Amino acid sequence: MDEKWEYAEAINANSSVFVCDVDNFDENRFIPNFEKRGDKPDRIVLVIWSFLDRIQKDQTLLKRFIKVIEEPRSHSPKQRMLS
Repeated sequence: MDEKWEYAEAINANSSVFVCDVDNFDENRFIPNFEKRGDKPDRIVLVIWSFLDRIQKDQTLLKRFIKVIEEPRSHSPKQRMLS
């Protein structure tokens, strides 16, 4: 497994958030790979900048973000990809 995922799991945090500097997650290449590997690093949450911008104005998105980072293990890998 990739070193960054191992580190995120080893620090034993409730969750680790990776902010991705992309417009969106690649539907054909990135999402299927994260879904395959995402069960192992089950505390990893991926988010893009535009989602973080939107949660500042949208309480529903903010609540979703908080719920996912507080209990990432209760969400599927795809649900932990916030865009």
